[in-house]
Parts: sequence; structure tokens; C-alpha cells
Amino acid sequence: MNFLISWSTFLFALIPMTNGINCISCVGWSNSGCNDPYDESTSGDLPVPGNAYCLKVVYPTYVERMAGGRTCTAGVGVGSSVRYCCSDKDYCNRVNLATVQCTHCRFSHN
Repeated sequence: MNFLISWSTFLFALIPMTNGINCISCVGWSNSGCNDPYDESTSGDLPVPGNAYCLKVVYPTYVERMAGGRTCTAGVGVGSSVRYCCSDKDYCNRVNLATVQCTHCRFSHN
């Protein structure tokens, strides 16, 4: 019985405990699947766990998707980019802008 308890404790310790949502991280200028429409098979994306929000930045010629820490400021950014923040579900920054439907997303086109 002690062996079973010890083994169960060991396995439980291997399971990562994270708070927050999972996001993807990729850049469209080096991986075309990261651009819209998103294509997971060619995006070169990396899953990033435990975030307060996910971010998608749309530049004139490519898209960048990333994870975020404490806050996200949506709106117009550097180089005519537009920042889209979402925090309602895992991998919410994978979506195409035309299909975004979430309750905690903030989209601003200042």
C-alpha cells in the first residue's frame, strides 16, 4: 500500500500545475501558417502555458501571436500594427479576426 501511495505522489508531482490560459507563439514573417488564415501544420507555433491573456498582433505584411503576462493593451501599435487581446479560452489567439467570438476579448482600432 505504501508503494502505491508513493508512486501516486510521484506521478502527481510530474503533472505541471499552472494557472491561466494556454497561448501559442509564432511569427508570420518566418512561418507563413502563423498568418491569417491560421494553419497549425505550417505555423511553427509553440504552446505557452499559464498566461493571463493571449495576444495577436497584425502587421501590414504578417501576423505575430504570443502569450502575455499581467495586462494587455489592445489597439494601434508600432508600424501600423493592431493588437488584439483575449483571455476567455485556451489558444484564443489562433482565431481569424473574422471569426472571433469571445466574452473577454478586447478589440480596439483607435
